[in-house]
Amino acid sequence: MKYVGKLDKEKIKFLGNIITTEEVIITEERIAHVKARHQNDYEKYSKYLLDIIKYPDYICIDKKNENTIFAMKCIENNNIQVVIKLQTDKKEIHRKKFYTNILEYKRKKL
Repeated sequence: MKYVGKLDKEKIKFLGNIITTEEVIITEERIAHVKARHQNDYEKYSKYLLDIIKYPDYICIDKKNENTIFAMKCIENNNIQVVIKLQTDKKEIHRKKFYTNILEYKRKKL
C-alpha cells in the first residue's frame, strides 16, 4: 500500500459529511490492475497523482458506482481521470480512500 496524499476538503465539501478520511492510498493490486488494463498510463501519469487529487480541474460523482468520484486534470494535453473510492463506513475507519484507475482521455472525449 502506498500513500498518495490528501483530498482538499474545500473541493469535496459538496459530498457533505459522508467520508471518514481525506487520505488517498493505492494498493499493489490496484497498481497491477492499472498496468494490465491501461497500458502505459501508470508509468506516464503516476508522478502526477498528488497534483491530480489535490488540484483537480474537475471532480465528478460516479453515478454508476456508489461512494466513488472522478478527479480529472489536463496534463500534457490529455485529460487524466483518477477514480477514487471513498471511505464512508466508520466501522472500517482503518481503510482509507484509494484510487482504482488512471485513465487518459483525449480532449475531445470529455
